[in-house]
Amino acid sequence: MSTPAKTASLYAALEQALGREPAETLMEQLPTGGRVATKDDLKALEVALRGDFDAQFEKIDARFEKIDDRLYDFHETLRSYARTFLVVQTATVFGVAGIVLGITQLL
Repeated sequence: MSTPAKTASLYAALEQALGREPAETLMEQLPTGGRVATKDDLKALEVALRGDFDAQFEKIDARFEKIDDRLYDFHETLRSYARTFLVVQTATVFGVAGIVLGITQLL
């Protein structure tokens, strides 16, 4: 674990080897006040994020399934209305044709 004394010692060694400005530049690139993430930390983060993403995608998939069900129901209702409309229009055409034939028979 890094301490302020170790950091100061590192800076002094860098300043002696590289000069003041390069040593400052290099020290600015080092993490301060905490530990550096390890590969294990990153792997654990990846696993956690993957689980979160998977859960969110499952919710989205469930919503799409609900939409699919609603669209299927809408499609079935629309087909039912189309069949009813076709039957009513066919009956209307035959009814009008019957009336026309009846009128022509009377004339």
